[in-house]
Amino acid sequence: MLKAKADLPFSGFVRFRITIGLCILLWSSIFACGGGGGSSDGTAALAYTGATTPAFLTVENSETLIGESFRGALTSDSMVPFTAMALTTAVDETTPVSNPIALDLQAAFVASLHQVVGTSQEGGTAAIATAAMQTSTVNGDCGGSASYSVNYNEASGIFSGSFSYYGFCSGGVNLSGSASFSGRMDISTGFFDYFSFTFSSLTTSVDGFSNTISGTLECDLQGSDITTTVDMVVQQSPGGQICWLNNYTVQVTGSQMELSGRFYDPVHGYVDFVTLTPLTISESSQFPSSGLMEFTGAVGTEGQQTKAQLLAISSTTCRVTADIDGDGINDYDTGEILWTEL
Repeated sequence: MLKAKADLPFSGFVRFRITIGLCILLWSSIFACGGGGGSSDGTAALAYTGATTPAFLTVENSETLIGESFRGALTSDSMVPFTAMALTTAVDETTPVSNPIALDLQAAFVASLHQVVGTSQEGGTAAIATAAMQTSTVNGDCGGSASYSVNYNEASGIFSGSFSYYGFCSGGVNLSGSASFSGRMDISTGFFDYFSFTFSSLTTSVDGFSNTISGTLECDLQGSDITTTVDMVVQQSPGGQICWLNNYTVQVTGSQMELSGRFYDPVHGYVDFVTLTPLTISESSQFPSSGLMEFTGAVGTEGQQTKAQLLAISSTTCRVTADIDGDGINDYDTGEILWTEL
């Protein structure tokens, strides 16, 4: 029997909305990432065709690139909460809510997968227990539906299958298109060990804002840490710019989160980012209350890589510093600013 893990450390995030797609942390803007190639179902996958060299961090673009990498999306004029509070926060008509990309996608996929699991459990069918293929349809909690086929091996706990989403809505997030999935359940506990989703030109929309995504999402639920990794491209629909989240990883341990990966901006190029001090978040706060991230770009005029740091001072303020010439000394400092100013 498959079942969802009731006490996951990220249980508070599992209801997040997707405005993607995309790690960890998405604020308020629309995605525009890309990756390439075709798909097994014949749907053409998005292709990233933007800049592929390291970005030169400057006074003008440091905050922009930090904001994009932080939320995994191209920037808008302001940031909005990424925690569960975003579900009830008023949204400006021109600014869609964004949440951590990896967790957003994870939440929507888990919602549909959990329904498949629930359907199988309730039916108690021999098909699911004998590794035969089962097909059916599930409904979204706020509209739409998804048809699926699933194969589960009771002896090994391994399962695989596919979804076709028809405006499937969960937590205010709508999915349209197809995705395949696979994973393994610990047969001794009934909890998922890991699962992965692969999708091509999947359309997501929230609050009237639409994006198209292609790529993969993998989630490892073994142990006390929950690690979600996405590699995908995102395009603001219709026909917007494309960005790329490469090896975008989110690790959640209780109320702490760590992000790492590479973000490709189609104009500036890419920045690599890591979390130096875990971000502390809670469902009662709109932004991280502590934590430190570092973003690295191209080699500067003084011979070292240009770098920038994002410091969470409190749940309302943060600070951005940047070394734009590569001499190891900060040339730019915002001082303490509101998260909404980033």
